[in-house]
Amino acid sequence: MLMIFLLNIFFLLPSLVPETFPSLESPRLPPDLESVVCRLTGVSSPEEVGEERMLEFQKLASRPLKVNGAAPEELRACVLFTSYQVAALQDYLERTGPLLSALELGQVDGFRPELVASYAVFLDFSLPGDRLPMQKRARHQLQLKGGLSWQGSSPVSTGGRAALRYAADDLGGWSIRLGTSWPETGKAVLPVDLTASLSWQRRRFGCIVGDMNLRFGQGLLLWNGVRFTNLAGTATVLRNPSGLSLPSSFNGTNALAGFGMKAGFGDFQLTGALSFPEADSGGPSLLPALNLSWFGRQVRSGHSIVVQTGRPGRPRVASSVDFSACIRGTDIFGEVAVDWSALRPAVVSGFRQPLGEQVVLACSGHYHAPGYSPVSGPVYHHENEAGALLTVDFRSSDRLHALMFSADFAWHPAALRTLEAGDWQARSSLTYVFCPISSWQLAVRHSIKERGNLLGKPSRYAAFKLRNELRFDIRHVRTFWETAVRTHFQYSEDFSFLIYAEGIWKPSWGSLHFRQSFFRADHWSDRIYAYERDFPLSFSVPAYCGRGGWTSLFFRAELAGWCALGVKGNFTFWYRDERRKPGKAGLKLWCAFRF
Repeated sequence: MLMIFLLNIFFLLPSLVPETFPSLESPRLPPDLESVVCRLTGVSSPEEVGEERMLEFQKLASRPLKVNGAAPEELRACVLFTSYQVAALQDYLERTGPLLSALELGQVDGFRPELVASYAVFLDFSLPGDRLPMQKRARHQLQLKGGLSWQGSSPVSTGGRAALRYAADDLGGWSIRLGTSWPETGKAVLPVDLTASLSWQRRRFGCIVGDMNLRFGQGLLLWNGVRFTNLAGTATVLRNPSGLSLPSSFNGTNALAGFGMKAGFGDFQLTGALSFPEADSGGPSLLPALNLSWFGRQVRSGHSIVVQTGRPGRPRVASSVDFSACIRGTDIFGEVAVDWSALRPAVVSGFRQPLGEQVVLACSGHYHAPGYSPVSGPVYHHENEAGALLTVDFRSSDRLHALMFSADFAWHPAALRTLEAGDWQARSSLTYVFCPISSWQLAVRHSIKERGNLLGKPSRYAAFKLRNELRFDIRHVRTFWETAVRTHFQYSEDFSFLIYAEGIWKPSWGSLHFRQSFFRADHWSDRIYAYERDFPLSFSVPAYCGRGGWTSLFFRAELAGWCALGVKGNFTFWYRDERRKPGKAGLKLWCAFRF
């Protein structure tokens, strides 16, 4: 513990030295990209965001959306805006002309100023024809990533991984994505994961050949590529369907491969796709999908149908009807889906409502009948489940205090696979954020998770015990230096903890992150997850178990706007471990070229 205390003093020391030059920071602790994503997705830490969701925001930050001149379909496909916000924005642009700043966007109906402050990093307010910086004008990008990992001195335990991705945009409406990766063992000559996409977009019409994402309604029928946790804030209770879009990762693991197209006619948009997913039986499979959506000023509705072959028995046919509306500032949404092959329904509905200017309340409920099974990557991923979610966000007018409470309950009425009839799960989370001065932030989070059985039957859940967590995060931001300290305590099978201190140097040409941590988790069910900095299109949330510590270093540099380089290294060691595991080390290299 003495070593941890000394490390905290070391990392906080630069924060105690007064600056001798004017601060460039905003009045209330400017967030980095991870903090912005957490705020927009309604979670309290990057560990809860999810890989594909984080990759989407990374891609949007690297190529900000051009607000002025963007077609309604482009705005709807963006992960930021609801259908009502898109309609209000289009109406404002037609009446008053182009938007010149995020401050002006905050005055548009449906956009709160504090929300727009988070949007700023993802939006481009330049006028059509303006000359943009080299980094934003680059049409081609080539990324290469490679890594080595080894444990102990034995060469048998050494492995490596490599990946390559090429992207081209704004080629007369055409876009290209190519990616590949090799396995950890480093023994395969040919790549094992491939992704390729060719797309064409002309305002109201577009098509994709290759890997793609399909997202309809609220996710009951088809929503691949993005997965959510049940614990969420008010920002994620309402899902924003984007229809057809390109995948963001190096290998497109969660994407659907095939052909898709979309077309807009007035207030209607038609999206269709034919993909070839892997069948349960291992044989060939076809997945045709069709969606027709209507976009009004305050209401959006959609009708979808999906057919999947290659499953045991008859082909699966499912359809759904969904809607979302904004009535006097209150978002109301819902979807009803039916699996016609098994005659099983699924329903989700809810609302999100501001209570004054400082409080937002949201709740939702869902029901999946036993035997109902969504096609790919559902938002609520459990069949045979009924549940409810309640979440409240509060932010004080002076931005000194923020409070987020979330609770959900799920019940399984019938036995299925690892579930017994009557199994239930309840979770709650309370997060408090305090910013006493302009550059300091303290966040405290307490969460509880418990499972049981209403009928008193023994459950087949692996660990059916109370999980109690308490976490403290301190963050300090200066012009070129940032410090973060976390203390995470947990009790389930036994007491466990994780403590780390991180220092971040942020010169104008890049960043350097150094983190030192210690952990203790004697049981795998007590493992603790911690988000780590990584390269673009990469997402890293390792689990820490045992008794030990780890050291990580992350460095990234921008060279003249056309090249970027990065290095990530880490070393994990264990002490007082009965298995006497050897230390584990890793090294990753990354470079990107824009032209």
